[in-house]
Order: sequence, then C-alpha cells, then structure tokens
Amino acid sequence: MLFNQIIGQEHIKKHLQKSAENGRVPHAQLFVGKEGCGSLPMAIAYAQFLLCNFSEDAGACNIKCNKLQHPDLHFAFPVTTNDSVKKHAVSDLFLEDWRDFIATQPFFFELNEKEYLLFSSNRPGGQGKLDLYYAPLQTESQTGEVINLGKQVNSPDDEVTPYYDSNLNTLFFSSKWHKNLGGFDVFKSIGPLDKLGQPINMGQPINSSWNDFYFSADHNGQGFLTSNRIGSIFEKGPTCCNDIWSVLLPTEQRKTDEIVIETLADLNKYLPVTLYFHNDCPNPRTTDTTTALNYITTYNDYHDLMPTYKFEYSAGLNEEKSIEAQLDIEDFFNDFVDQGVKDLALFTKLLLTELEKGQNIKLTIKGFASPLAKTDYNVKLTGRRITSLMNYLREYNTGEFNEYIDATAENGGTLSFNKIPFGEYTASNLVSDNVNDQKNSVYSRAAGLERKIEIQSITQAKRDSVYAEISCSQALYDFGSITEGDKVSHEFVIYNSGTKPLEIEKVVTRCGCSVAEYDQKPIAPGASTKIKITVDTKGMIGKQVKSVTVVANSFPRNKRLVLTSEVLKK
Repeated sequence: MLFNQIIGQEHIKKHLQKSAENGRVPHAQLFVGKEGCGSLPMAIAYAQFLLCNFSEDAGACNIKCNKLQHPDLHFAFPVTTNDSVKKHAVSDLFLEDWRDFIATQPFFFELNEKEYLLFSSNRPGGQGKLDLYYAPLQTESQTGEVINLGKQVNSPDDEVTPYYDSNLNTLFFSSKWHKNLGGFDVFKSIGPLDKLGQPINMGQPINSSWNDFYFSADHNGQGFLTSNRIGSIFEKGPTCCNDIWSVLLPTEQRKTDEIVIETLADLNKYLPVTLYFHNDCPNPRTTDTTTALNYITTYNDYHDLMPTYKFEYSAGLNEEKSIEAQLDIEDFFNDFVDQGVKDLALFTKLLLTELEKGQNIKLTIKGFASPLAKTDYNVKLTGRRITSLMNYLREYNTGEFNEYIDATAENGGTLSFNKIPFGEYTASNLVSDNVNDQKNSVYSRAAGLERKIEIQSITQAKRDSVYAEISCSQALYDFGSITEGDKVSHEFVIYNSGTKPLEIEKVVTRCGCSVAEYDQKPIAPGASTKIKITVDTKGMIGKQVKSVTVVANSFPRNKRLVLTSEVLKK
C-alpha cells in the first residue's frame, strides 16, 4: 500500500513522510479514525514507506509489502478458535485469512435484518483464481459458514469487488472472464445470494476496454467506479493508477424510487426550486446589485438565526400562544427553508447531467422581497439574491458548471440565466412595512415567505442561426507500439460544419512533449484543415495517453483530440 493509493488526507501523508525523512520516527504510532476513513491503509502505507523508502532494493521491498509478506511487516488482530485452530489462537495462524481480508475487497450489507460479509478469495476449493464468497455475521468478530457463490457467478479467472444492493436484490461485481469489453468489466447478477441469475455485462458507459471495478450506486441514479480508462488523470500503465469515475445509470438499472429525467420538460416537473433569505440579506444596508456570497453561506447564517426568530416571534405571548408561535417558526424553517436546500441539491445534480449531454439550457430565476423597503432598493436586493445562487453554481464541486456558464465546454453544452429581480412582492396583510414592527415585518412566518428567489423554469437556449461548428471524424488516434525516444506525428482533419468561417484561436497541449502545427487561416463553411501533432516519447514507458484541445470561435468552442500509444523500453 502506497501513500498515493490513499484518497485525500494529503496533510497527514505529507506529515508522515516528512517526519520519517527527517529521522523523527516514534517508537510507536497510533492511527485512530472512524470506520471507512482509511486509518488501516494509512498505517500500512506508513509502515511500507519506512521499510522500503530507505531500502537498498526498494522494488523487491514494495512487492513483498504489497503482498503483505514482508518479514518485518507484522500484524496483530483479534482472533478466536475455530474448527481449524482448536486452541492457542494467535494472529500468525490467521495470516492467510487476514491477507484475503485486506486484499480482496470485503463488503458488508444487511438483508432481512441479518448482516452478511461478501468477499473475494483464492482459497482452495474455488472455481478458478479469485472467487466470490459470502458468510452471515454472527458476532462482530465471527462469521457463519463461508459459501462460494457458485459456477453461475464464479469463473476460471478472477471475480472481485462485490457489492450487493438489497433494494434491487442484485449483486454487482467485476470479472475478466465473462463476456466483456476488455480487462475487468462490471457485471450484475439478479436474485438472492443462493439463487443468483446469469451475470449480465453492465455495458457502456459503465464499462470500457480497460479495468473497471469497485462499482456502487446511490439513490439518485448515479453509479460510481474506479477505472484506468482513457481520460484518467494518472496515465501510467494498463494496470496502474485508477481514477474514481461517476456515471448516470441506464433507466432500467436505477432504483424504483429514483427520479428519471428523459427531457427538459421532465426536469421542469421539479420546479420551482424556492430559496429563502434573512431580512435584507445578502450584503445588508447596501445598494449593490451583486454579491460575492454563495447561497449556501447565506442559508447557513439564516438557519443559525432560528432561535432568534422563535424568541422574537413569540415575545409578549402567553405560554400556549408562545409555544404555537415557536412551533410555527420551526415548521417554516423545516418545511420551507431546509426543503429549499434539499430541492436545490437534487435539481443541481439533474441539471449537470443534462448539461453533460451537450444541452443548451436557460434558467429563469425570479427574486422577491418583503415590502419593508422601497421598490428600487428591493430590486437591487433581489438582484444580489439571484447572484448568490449563480455563485453557488459557479462553486459547485470545485467549478463543474463553469465551462457551461462560460460556454467553453467541449460537448457544446451551455448554461445561461434569465434574471428577473422584483421589487415589492405581493405581500399578505400579515406582513408589516413598519420598520418599528420587526415581529411582523422581519420575524414572522408570513414575512419569511416573501424573501425568496425561485428557479421557475428551464428552457432550451436558442443559438444563433449563423455559427461555426468544429468537428473531427476521428478525434482519437493510436500509434500502437513504439520505442522510447521516438518522435511520432499524426494529422487530424478538422471540419467546419457550421454556416460561418471557423477560426482556430489556439491549440493547447497538455505537456511540453507535444507540439501542434496548423494553418491559422479561417476555414470556410464545409471546408477542412489539418492539425499536425508531434509527440516526443523521450522518458516515457508504458501506456501513454496525450491530448490537445482546439479552441475556436465555434459551437462547441473546444474540441479535444487524443493520441495513445504503448511505449516500449529502448
């Protein structure tokens, strides 16, 4: 286990490495954390770093550690007697089971109020190499009978990374044997564990011609897996350095209670999304029309004020009326303020999915305000509120929407906004415009319902009838096997499929090893040009994936070109 195989926790990894390199290694080190946080892999990685980083033969050392068989790597864990170990149970007698546990991806799940362990193992008596097994959990440290999932699932080759969805009554796993697209593919087998059906390949986009495993799914039609497919950040070799990927599950593979979006009209069914604000927020007592605040920041501040709202709205009332008033405020925050954030989270995920299909989307957002201030002030206030939502989209998942908002996405997808800031909203008679009556102008449920913005509709954005369109019939080229140090070139043919001249603004390469050559003259509608990419393979070994991005005055604005090769040692 290497530090770079552990997701996140960069500060801890750097601290451990730096302290070891500086000779500050304590006689004992305790790794403590919640289940699933990675404390065990971190401890193993630290031990391997201490053993191998300063070893004269680091390669051999790492191989031994990866197999958990290094003579100086010891494990102590809770054990008990069983049929094989009648007495004097010690950790050393269970090392093979421990290595299986660490190396073969155990999965725990609950079914019919019973807990089960699923895992992969190459123990004797299997169908081939690594087989899938399950066992009921009897205690925290003991299982019942270990049962092979049988010939229906297991093959002469490897089956790994099992995941059982008890809602769907379906086993998901990865295999290299069953009919696949290449490497490990994700399969599903429907039924109870003792009567599983024939494995079914999950197909594209879940599977690729590379290794795809560790599949799981959430309740929103989203699947997750690891893969070293083309496009991975760490492109080092056919068996190295898998990235985490997300995919939208096909409709038939989603859970029955999940939302299915087929068209923009379907997405409109989940509107309006209504978001609420504290009085005069964000940026109170200003005439700004924009804000730097993210809506979630304003929501958190607003939610923290709920005790103040309960106190102010119930002030001066008798005990019974006071309790009713406080419950009224609690209901408002739970049913409206908090629900708005939940609706926003769901809508945002679905919106991103549509944009990833290359859709051109326009959102209509209206802003409302209570009548406490004048209309012109409220127009600016609601403008700030709309901006806070746009900031939320800008910052979502470290900027996933930005390429669509900026119209630079390679797939041509765009996101634009129709902003409608209102002044005074049509307030009920219960909402006061008296600044001295804060109970009814600020802290009442009725006043709170006036201070909001709404995503009211989502429509297909129109694009100009005259535009340049960049296309390439073969955007991926494979050089095959080449020798380290070779300089290889390929010419991509770029077409203008639009109705006005195409102008290539620049060709962006991802590393200094790639050079692009192209004609900067405008390309007439229906015409083509060539872009020559030369790759210097000096210092490269193994599977290589290089890409360049063509930026033009086109729709879409960017076009990605990919070059692959297998570089052999000279």
